Amino acid sequence: MSDAVRETAVFELPKERSTSLRCAACADRACESLCRVPGVVRVECDSAHSQVRVEFDSQKATAADIERRLSHSELEFEQAITHKAWRISGLD
Repeated sequence: MSDAVRETAVFELPKERSTSLRCAACADRACESLCRVPGVVRVECDSAHSQVRVEFDSQKATAADIERRLSHSELEFEQAITHKAWRISGLD
């Protein structure tokens, strides 16, 4: 049995396609979803800079696997979550 080969890579967090904005809650969900990728050891989410640093076992996962998961997350958020802005009057 061979030893794990750990690598670290930084990825851009997904953004909402319709507005090109990043939602902090969606960024956190995307980071959490990376923990379910086999071989991912550690995930550090930096939503302020729209990046995620991922440490992974390169014998079990690749950077392409992680990119695919982030892309899939972006699609899931786009289809499941709508970000709306509501104007409320009468509160002033």
